[in-house]
Amino acid sequence: MSGPAKAMPGQAAPRPRLDLTCSLITDTDGIGMNELYLVDPNGYRRHLANEASFHVLFRSFDDIKQRADIRDIAEGPEFSADIHIASPRGSNDWFLMTDGKKNPITPAGAAKCDFDYNNVVAVNPILVRDVPVGVTWI
Repeated sequence: MSGPAKAMPGQAAPRPRLDLTCSLITDTDGIGMNELYLVDPNGYRRHLANEASFHVLFRSFDDIKQRADIRDIAEGPEFSADIHIASPRGSNDWFLMTDGKKNPITPAGAAKCDFDYNNVVAVNPILVRDVPVGVTWI
């Protein structure tokens, strides 16, 4: 992963882009897993650690958009390599599990992000109960 983008002299610093939440983006050099980002609910582009992380969350590469302005979007920390979506058994709740947190996913967030519902892992509720809550994906 490259380091946080920095402004060149005379240019504006990278900034979060809330309008791009749930977007899968890469630069214009082509689609490569080493430069694939998911924009989080705070508008930060966050690197997906590996190809397996992509396939756990999404069905196809069709939603990936190439952006010439990718370096203008503020960069957040890389998602953990063990990222996945969990649902406690007996519940309709979904959580994006990453970085030691459970991030609630609303039905609207699941639809907007087009997460792969076939890869949601049904888990014992105790496995998510005491995990700290992160940001909600809406």
